[in-house]
Amino acid sequence: RTVFPGNIIPARQISPISSYFANQFPNPNRPGLSSNFVGVSTATTSDDQGLIKIDQVLRNGHFSVSYADYQQLINSVGPFGTALSGSINSNHGHRAIVNWDATVSPTQLNHLTVAFTRWLLGTYAGAQKSQTSGSNLNASAGLAQGLVGGSGEAVIAAGGYYLGVGGTINYIAHQNYRAADDFSWHLGNHSWQFGASMDRFSTTGLQLSGGYTNQGNYTFSPQESALPGNNGTGFAAASYMLGNVDSAIYGQQPSQAWEFRTWGFYGQDSWKIRPNLTLNYGLRWEYSPPVVDK
Repeated sequence: RTVFPGNIIPARQISPISSYFANQFPNPNRPGLSSNFVGVSTATTSDDQGLIKIDQVLRNGHFSVSYADYQQLINSVGPFGTALSGSINSNHGHRAIVNWDATVSPTQLNHLTVAFTRWLLGTYAGAQKSQTSGSNLNASAGLAQGLVGGSGEAVIAAGGYYLGVGGTINYIAHQNYRAADDFSWHLGNHSWQFGASMDRFSTTGLQLSGGYTNQGNYTFSPQESALPGNNGTGFAAASYMLGNVDSAIYGQQPSQAWEFRTWGFYGQDSWKIRPNLTLNYGLRWEYSPPVVDK
């Protein structure tokens, strides 16, 4: 813990990994030792929506099908470029519905619905595109060692100094399949209705951020460059340049998927006992099993 001559770290003791990341940032463009850089941040949002619907009246019923699609892309680039200060929000949803109303007889009508909905919501930071595709800054810096991935940049914190957003991913997709059928039968003073439905919900998620990133998470503090027993000394940025890590986290979280299915059946009747008296009664049974790992 000998104090460096002139309070300057000798070049031979500067970590080549720390030096590589530090050199990714532009030189100051304003005077002074702090608040000495002014850059430009840009953000663009693109929204696209589409809908197509077809209706066809047939001899014994009505048929319709529709498809809707929505895509949103938000691209943010900070003053240090995409890899160090950029993020992408990619949201995509689509839905398809089929309806078939069939007139079985003058007193019988059947309604069938089949539908599918899917939502994909993703946030990608630091030019990260997937678990294996990104800016490759870790690999270029020589930090891709052991378990730590090399496709992006580690999350680095050194006493409040900004050292890049890090390569992170937060992704989730929701899906819903639905099929339902309703049969109506008017018989004398009775109006019967029977039906069944099936829903299948599923969710897939992936989180590579914070303690779960396989690019590594490194924190530097004053202690590693401080005088022993003197809490008022040390400098987190100096500890960073020396490569003396205070704490580090590595996480690997695979994609996780859950599924939830429900079924329902019912029967009901509207019985017109007299012109001024109607009795409505019915029964419905639903089954909702626990959520399971897909």
